Formats: sequence, structure tokens, C-alpha cells
Amino acid sequence: MVKSDRKYSVMNVVRRLAGMKADIGMEQELSDELAKQRNSVAKGIIIPHVALAKRDFTVSGTTSYTVATDLLSGDFIELLRTRSVLGAAGVRFLTGLTGNVAIPKMTAGATGYWVSEGGAITESEPTLGQVPGSPHTCGVMTDISRRLILQSTPAAEALVRDEIIERIIRTVQVAVFAGTGSDGQPTAITGASGINNPSVTQGTPTYAELLGFPGAIMADNAEMSGQQWIMTAEVWQKLAATFTDGTAKAEHVLDWGSKTCLGFPYHVTEDVPANSLWFGAWNVVNVGVWGNGIDINVDDKTLSSSGGIRIVGLQDVDVMVRIGQALAYNTAVTS
Repeated sequence: MVKSDRKYSVMNVVRRLAGMKADIGMEQELSDELAKQRNSVAKGIIIPHVALAKRDFTVSGTTSYTVATDLLSGDFIELLRTRSVLGAAGVRFLTGLTGNVAIPKMTAGATGYWVSEGGAITESEPTLGQVPGSPHTCGVMTDISRRLILQSTPAAEALVRDEIIERIIRTVQVAVFAGTGSDGQPTAITGASGINNPSVTQGTPTYAELLGFPGAIMADNAEMSGQQWIMTAEVWQKLAATFTDGTAKAEHVLDWGSKTCLGFPYHVTEDVPANSLWFGAWNVVNVGVWGNGIDINVDDKTLSSSGGIRIVGLQDVDVMVRIGQALAYNTAVTS
């Protein structure tokens, strides 16, 4: 059990890793505890997720917390949700994972039968499967100046924390849509079994073709509440200028006033592949986050000529899709 009456300081951790004087007694104890929970040795110092999620995080002598409290992981999930397009669209984040995981899913339902009077119903059971997940280590980097490191203001502390979180979010979002499944990367949602890939005329998507996105999902009996679009800025511009009848006499397929496309909410990000458009119920996508902290180290050599410092963070994640049929995409909407 770690006890302290002061706030957790990410800046002090960075300063100590950079060879400067800083009191990190509490931070080091928390890191050691998290390393024990992981059953591994930290490459630098493990910063608890809660320390990134809450600036006022303390482990006091009167109200002590164990490091792996579910409440603390929940704070980090909420931060990821509010800061990312994935969270806004409804993707589920699972933190605090240990070892490989498997999410149960139903691959086929039970069969119904008609029964004649006096007859017996044929026995039928649903077919169950699993969506496996295993940790893939993503490395995130953020560069800060030595002058910023010397600052002790709350604003400087918040800036460094925000930079670490931002890099994690961007890395995860890119992997969800474009992870190759090789070179240590998780596999993107495009590799999910059953995901729809409706055809679109590149550069001139039509109203009928866009209806093919929700239409393909309906045909798979995978329509769910909360369906939303995710697209690039270029695709947004193309759809905002596309009319339902192909001429300026009808409505646009995308309404930028209500932020809807064909009546469904949309989100715009450049973390998806160029020219791409995505649609579906995003709660079928699960992003697994292993452990309760981020392994932080400092590279003081790469930017040594300018006096800068590079913060390197390591986080294990994976992308898991429970129902691929609930999603649709096309990566050639624009050219």
C-alpha cells in the first residue's frame, strides 16, 4: 500500500528520468507496485492511468488506494472516450487487462421449428465463438523543451499529460482503421469477419451507393441503435456537395448544420485512411488496454543539440470486433 499526502507529479517523473533532481518517492513506489501486478520489469517508470486522467490524484495517509482499483481505470476510459473520435462514436475501451483475453460472441442463433400436434420440437442450440485479444505494444513519443521541464506550474504539468494522452489516442485510432496485423501492430477492423465493403464510384459517390452502407448492414440483420459515420475531411467535403438526386434541386446527403449524413451522426478525423468512409454501430468494436499504467522513459540524446527531451511511452493495446456485420467501409470514396 502506497501512502502520500501530495499530488502525483508526471513532471517530476520526467525530470528524474532526464537526470534532474526530483522527489519521486511516491511515483516510484506506485510504479513498482504496477510492475508486480504485470509480473514484468518496467523499462522506465510506470505512470498509473489515473495519474494521467486526474490532475489532483493523491494517495493520502488517511484515505489510501490500491493501485488497481476499478474506479481508477474507469477514469482513464472516460478520458479516452471524451478525447477521441472512437469514444464519441461509441467504441468500448477495456482497461486493466492482463494476459490474453477472449470476448464471447454468438456466431449463429438457435433454429426455430414448427411442431405438429403431439410432436416433439427438434433440439437446437446457438453456436458460440470467441474474439481473441492479445497485447500489442505501441510506442508514443512527445518532444518537449528543457525550459518546459523546468517549469513547476499546473499548466506545464497538464500540458505534458495531455501530450502523452494525445499521442496514445492518435496511435490507437490509426490502428483501429489501418493496423496491419504485422510488425507488432494489431489488425484493423477491416480484418473482422463479415465486415461489409459496399461499392462506391470513386470521386462521385451517389445517393444510392451511400445507402448501400446501412443497407448492407440491414441485409446481414446486424442493424443496431447508435449507428454513426466516420470520415476524412475530404470525404466530408465531397458528401456535403452531393445531392440525393444528383442535382442541386434536392437535399444534400450530408447536413452540416445538424451534423448528420443520411440522418445518422458523423465524425471527421484524419486518423482514418485517405479517401475512406466508415459506418456502423461502433460499440461492437472493443479496444483492449493492458495494465493500469503507461511505461514512460526519456530520450535525452535525440534532441540534445537543441536541449530538448523526448518522452517515450509504451502501452499494450489490441483491437477486437465482436460483430463485423455491424460495420461497413469503403476506402475509395474520393480520389
